[in-house]
Amino acid sequence: MRPCDLATLRPCDLATLRPCDPATLRPCDLETLRPRKLRRSIGPISVLLAASLFATSGTIIKHLIQGYRLQPLTVAAVRMTLAALMLFVVWGVLDRKLLRIQARDVPFFLLFGLICVTLFQACWTYAVSLIDVGVATVLNYTSPAWAVL
Repeated sequence: MRPCDLATLRPCDLATLRPCDPATLRPCDLETLRPRKLRRSIGPISVLLAASLFATSGTIIKHLIQGYRLQPLTVAAVRMTLAALMLFVVWGVLDRKLLRIQARDVPFFLLFGLICVTLFQACWTYAVSLIDVGVATVLNYTSPAWAVL
């Protein structure tokens, strides 16, 4: 079987997940489709990258605050800005539809981002500056349970 290119697939074939070569109408090997291979490997790579960044962020933040005498809120603001820029770039490259929101949802996203996400990250960064990284992380990520108690 010949390798297929996504540009040569017919829409009806994509809907049935059985791509065909338009010239011969023979099914082509799904393993030869590059985007499918990329999608299959991007999950584990993303998980490993996220785990690595999460595991080292507290130590790096502690070093920035104590070693360079930066303010915790400055570190949190730079961290969140860099994360937002990276997300926009990745989403813009992979799937621009992820960047579209409806006008009626804008107030929710602004309030959620400004209050929930910003407050959560600022509190965690400030806690890391005052106490041990592990204790600050456990306290911050178990905060919903503490609120219930």
